[in-house]
Amino acid sequence: MVKDDFASSDKRGRFLRRLRDKACGLFSTTPSPDYNALHYDHFHLDMGFYPICS
Repeated sequence: MVKDDFASSDKRGRFLRRLRDKACGLFSTTPSPDYNALHYDHFHLDMGFYPICS
């Protein structure tokens, strides 16, 4: 689960952070759990107008 593993230093956490980082190249808006409290449990992948990679 994103909310349980994203901040972890184990392989699941590293995988989720890599996934977010790679998504930044495909989507213009990619807030993740370290962006704000509203995204604590998911990735927000969007082709929106505001470039955010966090």
